Amino acid sequence: MLYDRINYYFRKMYKFLELIFWNSISFIYFSKKNKKLNEIINKNREFLSKHKTFILEDEYKKNDFGIPQHIFENINKPINNRLTYSDLIPFLIASYKKSDVNYLEIGVSVLKNFMQINENLKNSNLVAYDINEITNSFAGDFELLQPNLYKSINGENTLHFFKGDVLNKNDIQMFKHHLNKKYDFVMSDAMHTKEGIISEYENIISESLNSNFIIYYDDLDFPELLNATKKIAKDLSRNYQNLSFFTFWISGWVGNYEKMHKNGIISNLPIKDTLKKEKIKLPFMREINL
Repeated sequence: MLYDRINYYFRKMYKFLELIFWNSISFIYFSKKNKKLNEIINKNREFLSKHKTFILEDEYKKNDFGIPQHIFENINKPINNRLTYSDLIPFLIASYKKSDVNYLEIGVSVLKNFMQINENLKNSNLVAYDINEITNSFAGDFELLQPNLYKSINGENTLHFFKGDVLNKNDIQMFKHHLNKKYDFVMSDAMHTKEGIISEYENIISESLNSNFIIYYDDLDFPELLNATKKIAKDLSRNYQNLSFFTFWISGWVGNYEKMHKNGIISNLPIKDTLKKEKIKLPFMREINL
Protein backbone atom coordinates (compact mmCIF):
# COMPACT_ATOMS: atom_id res chain seq x y z
CA MET A 1 0.00 0.00 0.00
CA LEU A 2 2.75 2.47 0.96
CA TYR A 3 4.76 1.51 -2.14
CA ASP A 4 1.73 2.12 -4.36
CA ARG A 5 1.16 5.57 -2.85
CA ILE A 6 4.81 6.53 -3.26
CA ASN A 7 4.79 5.27 -6.83
CA TYR A 8 1.59 7.21 -7.57
CA TYR A 9 2.98 10.52 -6.29
CA PHE A 10 6.31 9.91 -7.98
CA ARG A 11 4.57 9.43 -11.35
CA LYS A 12 2.47 12.55 -10.76
CA MET A 13 5.54 14.61 -9.96
CA TYR A 14 7.37 13.20 -13.00
CA LYS A 15 4.46 14.16 -15.30
CA PHE A 16 4.32 17.63 -13.77
CA LEU A 17 8.06 18.24 -14.26
CA GLU A 18 7.91 16.75 -17.76
CA LEU A 19 5.14 19.18 -18.72
CA ILE A 20 7.11 22.13 -17.31
CA PHE A 21 10.12 21.05 -19.37
CA TRP A 22 8.22 20.81 -22.66
CA ASN A 23 6.30 24.04 -22.10
CA SER A 24 9.65 25.74 -21.46
CA ILE A 25 10.97 24.34 -24.73
CA SER A 26 7.86 25.64 -26.49
CA PHE A 27 8.39 29.09 -24.97
CA ILE A 28 12.07 29.17 -25.99
CA TYR A 29 11.43 28.14 -29.60
CA PHE A 30 8.07 29.72 -30.36
CA SER A 31 7.86 33.00 -28.43
CA LYS A 32 8.87 35.03 -31.48
CA LYS A 33 6.40 34.16 -34.18
CA ASN A 34 6.69 34.40 -37.93
CA LYS A 35 3.95 36.71 -39.29
CA LYS A 36 2.50 34.11 -41.69
CA LEU A 37 2.56 31.46 -39.00
CA ASN A 38 0.95 33.81 -36.49
CA GLU A 39 -1.99 34.38 -38.85
CA ILE A 40 -2.55 30.63 -39.06
CA ILE A 41 -2.30 30.22 -35.28
CA ASN A 42 -4.86 32.99 -34.72
CA LYS A 43 -7.24 31.46 -37.26
CA ASN A 44 -6.93 28.02 -35.67
CA ARG A 45 -7.45 29.32 -32.13
CA GLU A 46 -10.54 31.19 -33.31
CA PHE A 47 -11.86 27.97 -34.84
CA LEU A 48 -11.17 26.06 -31.61
CA SER A 49 -12.91 28.71 -29.53
CA LYS A 50 -16.04 28.41 -31.68
CA HIS A 51 -15.99 24.61 -31.91
CA LYS A 52 -15.58 23.94 -28.22
CA THR A 53 -16.56 20.26 -28.14
CA PHE A 54 -15.01 17.54 -30.29
CA ILE A 55 -16.24 14.56 -28.29
CA LEU A 56 -18.38 14.21 -25.18
CA GLU A 57 -17.91 11.73 -22.35
CA ASP A 58 -20.90 9.52 -23.22
CA GLU A 59 -19.67 9.17 -26.80
CA TYR A 60 -16.12 8.46 -25.60
CA LYS A 61 -17.38 5.65 -23.36
CA LYS A 62 -18.93 3.94 -26.39
CA ASN A 63 -15.95 4.50 -28.70
CA ASP A 64 -12.66 6.06 -27.64
CA PHE A 65 -11.67 6.90 -31.27
CA GLY A 66 -8.14 5.78 -30.41
CA ILE A 67 -7.77 8.56 -27.83
CA PRO A 68 -5.98 7.74 -24.53
CA GLN A 69 -7.75 8.84 -21.34
CA HIS A 70 -5.24 11.62 -20.55
CA ILE A 71 -5.78 13.13 -24.03
CA PHE A 72 -9.56 12.89 -23.75
CA GLU A 73 -9.47 14.79 -20.46
CA ASN A 74 -7.89 17.76 -22.27
CA ILE A 75 -9.19 17.47 -25.82
CA ASN A 76 -11.91 20.12 -25.47
CA LYS A 77 -9.86 22.59 -23.42
CA PRO A 78 -8.61 25.85 -25.00
CA ILE A 79 -4.88 25.84 -25.73
CA ASN A 80 -2.32 28.64 -25.74
CA ASN A 81 -0.78 30.24 -28.84
CA ARG A 82 2.33 28.09 -28.97
CA LEU A 83 2.87 26.15 -32.20
CA THR A 84 1.12 22.81 -32.77
CA TYR A 85 1.37 20.57 -35.80
CA SER A 86 -2.10 21.76 -36.82
CA ASP A 87 -0.52 25.21 -37.26
CA LEU A 88 2.69 24.01 -38.90
CA ILE A 89 1.01 21.83 -41.54
CA PRO A 90 -1.01 24.60 -43.28
CA PHE A 91 2.07 26.85 -43.11
CA LEU A 92 4.11 24.24 -44.98
CA ILE A 93 1.35 23.70 -47.53
CA ALA A 94 0.95 27.43 -48.18
CA SER A 95 4.72 27.79 -48.63
CA TYR A 96 4.51 25.73 -51.82
CA LYS A 97 0.90 25.75 -52.96
CA LYS A 98 -1.77 28.34 -52.25
CA SER A 99 -4.88 26.54 -53.56
CA ASP A 100 -6.07 23.39 -55.35
CA VAL A 101 -4.34 21.27 -52.72
CA ASN A 102 -5.01 17.55 -52.43
CA TYR A 103 -4.64 16.69 -48.74
CA LEU A 104 -4.95 13.19 -47.26
CA GLU A 105 -5.07 12.44 -43.55
CA ILE A 106 -4.95 8.80 -42.47
CA GLY A 107 -6.22 8.43 -38.92
CA VAL A 108 -8.36 11.52 -38.29
CA SER A 109 -10.03 10.30 -35.08
CA VAL A 110 -12.37 13.14 -33.98
CA LEU A 111 -11.24 15.40 -36.89
CA LYS A 112 -9.61 17.97 -34.61
CA ASN A 113 -6.52 18.35 -36.80
CA PHE A 114 -8.34 17.75 -40.10
CA MET A 115 -10.80 20.59 -39.58
CA GLN A 116 -8.07 23.04 -38.58
CA ILE A 117 -6.28 22.25 -41.86
CA ASN A 118 -9.58 22.85 -43.65
CA GLU A 119 -9.81 26.32 -42.09
CA ASN A 120 -6.59 27.34 -43.80
CA LEU A 121 -7.03 25.97 -47.33
CA LYS A 122 -8.96 27.30 -50.34
CA ASN A 123 -10.43 25.52 -53.36
CA SER A 124 -8.90 22.28 -52.17
CA ASN A 125 -9.77 18.62 -51.67
CA LEU A 126 -9.33 17.19 -48.21
CA VAL A 127 -9.67 13.44 -47.70
CA ALA A 128 -10.00 11.67 -44.35
CA TYR A 129 -9.41 7.93 -43.89
CA ASP A 130 -10.33 6.40 -40.53
CA ILE A 131 -11.57 3.12 -39.09
CA ASN A 132 -14.14 4.93 -36.92
CA GLU A 133 -17.44 6.58 -37.76
CA ILE A 134 -17.52 10.36 -38.07
CA THR A 135 -17.69 11.85 -34.59
CA ASN A 136 -21.08 13.28 -33.58
CA SER A 137 -19.77 16.86 -33.56
CA PHE A 138 -19.19 16.75 -37.34
CA ALA A 139 -21.55 14.00 -38.53
CA GLY A 140 -24.17 16.55 -39.58
CA ASP A 141 -21.70 18.17 -41.99
CA PHE A 142 -21.35 15.03 -44.13
CA GLU A 143 -23.72 13.06 -46.36
CA LEU A 144 -23.35 9.42 -47.39
CA LEU A 145 -22.39 8.99 -51.07
CA GLN A 146 -21.42 5.33 -51.24
CA PRO A 147 -20.95 2.61 -48.61
CA ASN A 148 -18.23 3.93 -46.25
CA LEU A 149 -17.82 7.17 -48.25
CA TYR A 150 -19.10 10.57 -47.10
CA LYS A 151 -18.83 14.03 -48.63
CA SER A 152 -19.16 17.59 -47.40
CA ILE A 153 -18.68 21.00 -48.95
CA ASN A 154 -17.36 22.93 -45.98
CA GLY A 155 -16.60 26.54 -46.84
CA GLU A 156 -14.39 26.74 -49.91
CA ASN A 157 -13.21 23.13 -49.87
CA THR A 158 -14.54 19.68 -50.72
CA LEU A 159 -14.17 17.16 -47.90
CA HIS A 160 -14.40 13.39 -48.18
CA PHE A 161 -14.48 10.95 -45.28
CA PHE A 162 -13.77 7.27 -45.96
CA LYS A 163 -14.44 4.75 -43.21
CA GLY A 164 -11.94 1.93 -43.59
CA ASP A 165 -9.16 -0.16 -42.10
CA VAL A 166 -5.60 0.44 -43.37
CA LEU A 167 -4.94 -3.30 -42.99
CA ASN A 168 -8.01 -4.38 -44.97
CA LYS A 169 -7.24 -4.77 -48.68
CA ASN A 170 -10.92 -4.60 -49.67
CA ASP A 171 -11.27 -1.26 -47.87
CA ILE A 172 -8.12 0.03 -49.51
CA GLN A 173 -9.29 -0.99 -52.99
CA MET A 174 -12.65 0.68 -52.40
CA PHE A 175 -10.90 3.84 -51.19
CA LYS A 176 -8.64 4.00 -54.25
CA HIS A 177 -11.59 3.34 -56.56
CA HIS A 178 -13.59 6.28 -55.19
CA LEU A 179 -10.73 8.69 -54.43
CA ASN A 180 -8.05 8.09 -57.03
CA LYS A 181 -6.06 11.30 -56.44
CA LYS A 182 -2.45 12.45 -56.39
CA TYR A 183 -1.80 14.04 -53.01
CA ASP A 184 0.39 17.05 -52.24
CA PHE A 185 0.35 16.43 -48.51
CA VAL A 186 -0.22 13.20 -46.57
CA MET A 187 -0.64 13.16 -42.78
CA SER A 188 -0.16 9.73 -41.23
CA ASP A 189 -1.64 9.36 -37.74
CA ALA A 190 -3.58 6.09 -37.79
CA MET A 191 -2.29 2.79 -36.41
CA HIS A 192 0.81 3.48 -34.37
CA THR A 193 2.42 0.19 -35.33
CA LYS A 194 5.12 -0.74 -37.83
CA GLU A 195 2.61 -2.98 -39.63
CA GLY A 196 0.10 -0.13 -39.96
CA ILE A 197 2.60 2.44 -41.26
CA ILE A 198 4.06 0.03 -43.82
CA SER A 199 0.58 -1.00 -45.00
CA GLU A 200 -0.45 2.64 -45.44
CA TYR A 201 2.63 3.34 -47.47
CA GLU A 202 2.61 0.26 -49.68
CA ASN A 203 -1.12 0.18 -50.36
CA ILE A 204 -2.20 3.83 -50.31
CA ILE A 205 0.58 6.41 -50.24
CA SER A 206 3.32 5.10 -52.54
CA GLU A 207 1.23 5.31 -55.72
CA SER A 208 -0.77 8.39 -54.73
CA LEU A 209 1.85 11.11 -54.42
CA ASN A 210 2.02 14.23 -56.56
CA SER A 211 5.33 15.11 -58.23
CA ASN A 212 6.12 17.39 -55.25
CA PHE A 213 4.92 16.08 -51.91
CA ILE A 214 5.17 16.13 -48.14
CA ILE A 215 4.50 13.09 -45.95
CA TYR A 216 4.06 13.96 -42.28
CA TYR A 217 4.34 11.42 -39.44
CA ASP A 218 3.29 11.87 -35.81
CA ASP A 219 4.43 9.85 -32.78
CA LEU A 220 7.88 8.78 -33.92
CA ASP A 221 8.92 8.58 -30.26
CA PHE A 222 8.49 4.82 -30.67
CA PRO A 223 11.62 3.19 -32.21
CA GLU A 224 9.64 0.74 -34.36
CA LEU A 225 7.70 3.61 -35.96
CA LEU A 226 10.85 5.62 -36.62
CA ASN A 227 12.52 2.57 -38.18
CA ALA A 228 9.48 1.99 -40.41
CA THR A 229 9.54 5.59 -41.66
CA LYS A 230 13.28 5.30 -42.36
CA LYS A 231 12.55 2.34 -44.63
CA ILE A 232 9.79 4.30 -46.36
CA ALA A 233 12.07 7.30 -46.94
CA LYS A 234 14.79 5.04 -48.32
CA ASP A 235 12.33 3.41 -50.70
CA LEU A 236 11.06 6.79 -51.93
CA SER A 237 14.62 8.05 -52.46
CA ARG A 238 14.99 5.52 -55.27
CA ASN A 239 12.34 7.32 -57.31
CA TYR A 240 12.53 10.95 -56.15
CA GLN A 241 15.52 13.28 -56.26
CA ASN A 242 16.37 15.70 -53.47
CA LEU A 243 14.45 13.62 -50.93
CA SER A 244 15.03 14.45 -47.29
CA PHE A 245 13.77 13.05 -43.99
CA PHE A 246 14.05 14.94 -40.74
CA THR A 247 12.53 14.71 -37.28
CA PHE A 248 11.69 17.31 -34.65
CA TRP A 249 9.48 17.76 -31.58
CA ILE A 250 6.16 19.62 -31.54
CA SER A 251 2.83 19.72 -29.68
CA GLY A 252 -0.25 17.93 -30.97
CA TRP A 253 -4.03 18.16 -30.39
CA VAL A 254 -3.99 19.28 -26.77
CA GLY A 255 -1.10 21.73 -27.04
CA ASN A 256 0.31 22.81 -23.69
CA TYR A 257 -1.48 20.05 -21.74
CA GLU A 258 0.85 17.32 -22.99
CA LYS A 259 4.53 16.82 -23.73
CA MET A 260 5.70 17.35 -27.29
CA HIS A 261 5.84 14.40 -29.70
CA LYS A 262 8.63 13.48 -32.08
CA ASN A 263 7.31 14.15 -35.61
CA GLY A 264 8.89 13.49 -38.98
CA ILE A 265 8.68 14.85 -42.51
CA ILE A 266 9.64 13.08 -45.72
CA SER A 267 9.65 15.38 -48.74
CA ASN A 268 11.32 16.29 -52.01
CA LEU A 269 10.65 19.99 -51.36
CA PRO A 270 13.27 22.29 -49.76
CA ILE A 271 11.45 22.52 -46.43
CA LYS A 272 14.53 23.10 -44.30
CA ASP A 273 15.50 26.02 -46.53
CA THR A 274 12.01 27.47 -46.19
CA LEU A 275 12.08 27.20 -42.40
CA LYS A 276 15.50 28.84 -42.32
CA LYS A 277 14.36 31.67 -44.59
CA GLU A 278 11.29 32.26 -42.43
CA LYS A 279 13.40 32.07 -39.24
CA ILE A 280 11.38 29.19 -37.83
CA LYS A 281 13.28 26.77 -35.60
CA LEU A 282 11.75 23.44 -34.65
CA PRO A 283 12.90 21.81 -31.39
CA PHE A 284 15.65 19.19 -31.66
CA MET A 285 15.44 19.04 -35.45
CA ARG A 286 17.59 16.22 -36.85
CA GLU A 287 18.34 15.07 -40.40
CA ILE A 288 17.99 11.33 -40.94
CA ASN A 289 20.54 9.79 -43.30
CA LEU A 290 19.00 7.68 -46.04
